[in-house]
Amino acid sequence: MFALIFQDITDPDDLDADLEQIQQVLKGNIESYSMDKRYYRKDVSLVWVNLTVSLVFDKEGPPKYFVSVIKDI
Repeated sequence: MFALIFQDITDPDDLDADLEQIQQVLKGNIESYSMDKRYYRKDVSLVWVNLTVSLVFDKEGPPKYFVSVIKDI
């Protein structure tokens, strides 16, 4: 069994917009973002979700990890 990352399960038509928002968060231009996008389910069908993402920083300042909230719409 292998682990999947979000790029593996994101519809290709939605991936560039998601990656651009991530870059904006990492650059400090925005604190968080929300978007509607499509993910592939295990059975390869698509599901629309509302994704909200923010970045958690270490006490010393560097980024630690992302927090993502996914709502089935």
